[in-house]
Amino acid sequence: MKPYGTPRPLKAQPVGRALGEGWIKSRIIILPRRAGDEVLFFLLLGAVIAGTMILPIFERLPFDACMFYKSTGLPCPGCGSTRAFVSMGHGMFAKAWAYNPSAVVLYILVVFRWLVSVPCVIKPLRLRIFSPAATTVILLTYLFLHVVHGAVRLMLVANGVIDWPPQF
Repeated sequence: MKPYGTPRPLKAQPVGRALGEGWIKSRIIILPRRAGDEVLFFLLLGAVIAGTMILPIFERLPFDACMFYKSTGLPCPGCGSTRAFVSMGHGMFAKAWAYNPSAVVLYILVVFRWLVSVPCVIKPLRLRIFSPAATTVILLTYLFLHVVHGAVRLMLVANGVIDWPPQF
């Protein structure tokens, strides 16, 4: 019997081959691990989508939600995301795009992921549309484009090229 505290030998772990040789499995978990988690994920995304359809469309929030906008008067990359989500839920795509184009892309990804969850809820299984590495690439690409969009919009608003918030 080994004394308490003796380290166990390390076992070799299999390396995932998601997008080809050399790709390592992602540590970012986007896909649920069990069928029960898929149902919870389905309900959560469904609540977000239903909320965007139920909430009324508003031009300005009754309070200052963004500390960056409150302190500088300039929009951050996330400014307009809530209004864009609600506008997408009501089918006003041009208005949503004017508020925040990256939120429109995120809304489309949320709806797509919710639709992918439907078969998993009907028949419990773990459906993998994208491998963990591909999901990570998609997530990081979205985040990069979100920050680039925010920086470009910030420069355009600061130089007076566009108005913020957009007027309809």
